[in-house]
Amino acid sequence: AAHEALIAEVEATYVPPEPAPATPTVCSPAQGLVALFAIKQITESDVTATIAAITDPVLRYTSQIAFARATEWRRDSVSIQQLSALLGLTESDLDALFEFAVKVAV
Repeated sequence: AAHEALIAEVEATYVPPEPAPATPTVCSPAQGLVALFAIKQITESDVTATIAAITDPVLRYTSQIAFARATEWRRDSVSIQQLSALLGLTESDLDALFEFAVKVAV
C-alpha cells in the first residue's frame, strides 16, 4: 500500500517538462536579410550577385524571381535550400538565421 501511495503522490505532483521550442521555419524577406547580415555579414547585394552568377538560365531566373517576389522565406523551400548552398550556409547556419530573423522588427 505504501508503494501505491508513493506512485500516486509522484503522479499527482509530476509536471512534464516543457517541449523544446521548435526552430522557426518561416520569416519575411526583410527579416531574413537582416539576419543574413547580422549572422554572416551577407548583404542583399551579395545575394543578388550570387544569383546572377548561376550559369543555368532557368535556375538563375527562378532564383531571381523567388528572391525578388517572395512574401516569406520558408526554410524548406527549394529556393532557400539552393541559395543557402550557394552562399555556403550550413544547416546550423540556417537554424540560427531563422531563429534570429523571427525576432527582427522591421
